[in-house]
Amino acid sequence: MGLFPLIGGDARIAYKIAAIIPNGKTFVEAFGGAGSLTLHLAEKAPFQEMVWNDLDPLYYNSFKLIKYYPESIELIQRILVKLSKCLSPDERKATKQILKEVRSKLLEGSIEWPWDAVWTIVLHNACHIPWRSGLMLKWTYCPRRYLYLRGKLLKHHRLLQKVSLRKVSLRNEDALDLLLEMDGENVVFYVDPPHLTCSCWKTGYYRLEFSPEKAGELDEVLRRLKGRVLVKLSPSDLEHYKLTESWRCVRLDYPKDSKVDRARSIGEYRFYTNYSPPVCSSMALG
Repeated sequence: MGLFPLIGGDARIAYKIAAIIPNGKTFVEAFGGAGSLTLHLAEKAPFQEMVWNDLDPLYYNSFKLIKYYPESIELIQRILVKLSKCLSPDERKATKQILKEVRSKLLEGSIEWPWDAVWTIVLHNACHIPWRSGLMLKWTYCPRRYLYLRGKLLKHHRLLQKVSLRKVSLRNEDALDLLLEMDGENVVFYVDPPHLTCSCWKTGYYRLEFSPEKAGELDEVLRRLKGRVLVKLSPSDLEHYKLTESWRCVRLDYPKDSKVDRARSIGEYRFYTNYSPPVCSSMALG
């Protein structure tokens, strides 16, 4: 699990992705987001150096808070527990209004560190797709999953105090600049760019949108890198990346939250590599 749940996050398949990550001295997650893979690898400690990067200052501040003040997880936990007790219609309405005001202030940049980090983590764990116009409270939308996520924070508190983020360098830069700066033969890059808003994904899933033009620039940079690169792409975005024509394709299954049709409870992610990935039982080569 990452620091908070995100659309397209890797929490449920981090162990599968780790199985196809090659050996190297340095690991770089260029579009860090919730950091599910970084946290997973940091716990296993297969790299001498690790870099987590995200252009969004709210995500960067959130990781900075947890790295240097892991005890803040306890405060976040208390806030989430208190919010989850707001069960009546009036209480839920009031809670939504408070969280909407918090979201507006975060978007305006009027909440200073460290409270911007605290409320960013709370908002993502309390609401489904928090940057969209309407807010869906998780303890009413999917109560079992909310309780599961809330409980997972305690595990993070223990892991973060021990090993997870101590060895990880945090960066707040444009991913393309970072890729060129960190490139080298002993570097392993994991690149999971945001879904393009021109595809089936609507605006509001991400605070910082990713355009087709930016995807084209990323594609050019990736094909020039000397390091080993693992790229995760949405099927609807493949046409914007020329690397799919020559790189190896790896397909990994993942469990979907499906209450209607059990036959559709398994989804598939596509990964592209510029190296020969280790063979594991959970993957299929394209």
